[in-house]
Amino acid sequence: QDLFVFGMISPFHDSEDQEEMWEKFELPYRPEVMFNFGANSVMSVANREIVARALAKYKLIVSFDLFLTETSNFADIVLPDTNALERWDLHPQKYVIPVTPGSGHWYWSLRQPVVPPLPGARDWKEVLFELADRVGFLGDFYLLLNQFLEMKGKYRLDHDKKYAFSEILDRALRSYHGPDKGLDWFKEHDFVASKRSIEEIYPGPFVTPRYPVYYEQFLRAGAEVKAVTSELGLDWDTSDYRALPEWKPCPAYEEHQPDFDLYAVYYKTPIHFMSWTSENPWINEVGERHTYYHKVMINTETARRKGIKDRDLVQLESSAGKVKGIARVTECIHPEVVAVAGALGSWAPGKPIARGKGVHFNALLPFGLDRMDMVSAVVDSCVRVKVTRA
Repeated sequence: QDLFVFGMISPFHDSEDQEEMWEKFELPYRPEVMFNFGANSVMSVANREIVARALAKYKLIVSFDLFLTETSNFADIVLPDTNALERWDLHPQKYVIPVTPGSGHWYWSLRQPVVPPLPGARDWKEVLFELADRVGFLGDFYLLLNQFLEMKGKYRLDHDKKYAFSEILDRALRSYHGPDKGLDWFKEHDFVASKRSIEEIYPGPFVTPRYPVYYEQFLRAGAEVKAVTSELGLDWDTSDYRALPEWKPCPAYEEHQPDFDLYAVYYKTPIHFMSWTSENPWINEVGERHTYYHKVMINTETARRKGIKDRDLVQLESSAGKVKGIARVTECIHPEVVAVAGALGSWAPGKPIARGKGVHFNALLPFGLDRMDMVSAVVDSCVRVKVTRA
């Protein structure tokens, strides 16, 4: 994190050359235990075989899940989680963008359970409270929660007490909205609305700061990272810390194998969210009826040249992996590109709705330090593929 100052997350603890990375960073430890909260790294990071080998090295994996996913199959312990209709959540829409145009009010709601959870299922937040209590740091957990929830005055959690989850919700609500608007009030009234000003409803004309064109903070950060890595003796590339945007070819542009003549890309859809919603029967039905969602988009002329007809079964092969899908011949895609919808192509038996629907794009991605963006620490998703009839 200290060396990737603009990076928020990184998946490279699961990369092919992680041992080389641990040595490069001179870390005196190796990760041994993973707690997984509703994430599905086998599907969502990069090549699934590489991620699978990395997960197999952990001594213990605990996963909170709604159903058995591709990743929870690697867990030693799976704890059934509650879904959004079975649990309490404080202000689920709190993190709004303050310059978003909208209605005349801000709304602060409380997510409430409308059906009881299935037997054995518990909200992962409550499980963490109990684990913190059993291990012996619940009081410290409360102090961090006071900061995270911005608890005020008498509603702040006491280090030396123990609170029920409902009591924490009640104190947080009263801290935000006043002493008369606790949990019972929200159970009856559902939400608090506060009137927005004209400036908040129509923010555009009132924005006064200048928009940066020259990002000088990137130059400063690059110089600071270079100073630290030089002192540590690390061979570290800081050439991408530039003040102005510049096009730079990714590794796939340097590959010159004649058969691998197309670039594979993935696209987001307005109906799916990551890999989670593909198991929702209603949303899946929309995808099944859609022209492109579960298909491999290929240009009409490119398909003719490769002898591929609409709805043929085709194979996409990269240097990292192979996937199959149904071709959708179309003019809506560039002749040098094939495209698939992201986060589809599930294969876990615990996901019967999503299983076998769509194409798993990430299986095509090589996953190593040579594919890391040295500014943000994310995976390069540019990849060349060979497309043939399957």
